[in-house]
Amino acid sequence: MRRGLIGAALVLGLAGPAGADGLEFGLALASGADLVATEYALRANPDLREGNPLAPPTAAGRAAVKVAGTAGVILLYRYLRDRHAWAAKVLAVVGIVAWSAAAAWNMREAHR
Repeated sequence: MRRGLIGAALVLGLAGPAGADGLEFGLALASGADLVATEYALRANPDLREGNPLAPPTAAGRAAVKVAGTAGVILLYRYLRDRHAWAAKVLAVVGIVAWSAAAAWNMREAHR
């Protein structure tokens, strides 16, 4: 669980640099929640397995993939924000909803 929290802190750190806005912070929070919920579910229920085929079997590997993916989404959001504001907002809202739903799903599965 500690590695998951470290990964979540790294994800949240992405939203901290100058120029960050509320949607970036929301993306980082939702991604961090998904990471922590995934690690919790995998430890709480030994019958579960990671469903993402790109995710490695270790907690550190999953955190690295999550941080890299989140960084990519935030960088794409920043790129779009200056060129196509509506597309940037759609990307951010879809990302927040998807990662939040994944976190909720993981918590539900952990207690089955």
